Amino acid sequence: MAVRIAVAACMLGALAEGIARHETPKCYDTVEGEPCWKAIQWAQKKGMWKNPEWYVEVQNPLDEAEMQNFFFKQRKHDCMRPCRLASTTSAPGAEEKDGKKDWKSYFK
Repeated sequence: MAVRIAVAACMLGALAEGIARHETPKCYDTVEGEPCWKAIQWAQKKGMWKNPEWYVEVQNPLDEAEMQNFFFKQRKHDCMRPCRLASTTSAPGAEEKDGKKDWKSYFK
């Protein structure tokens, strides 16, 4: 019985060590060529202009870190939490007109 407990404890220790080695970093800034980076580039150059309502939750859609954080929260494009969230200026939100958001004002 004591041998089984010792073996189980040893296996759990090895398993925990293996998990610790394969932990993902707490944050990561995407780099050129990665799926997350490509998604950010597409969103900034095409997506937010064609479908601004998709990105209404992003304070400053022209900030790559803000966009990466948006995709991270949505669990899209393999984006991880960005290390740098330098949001010194924020873009204004969409203006309300007759109880509806005016998406054209979002990008003025």
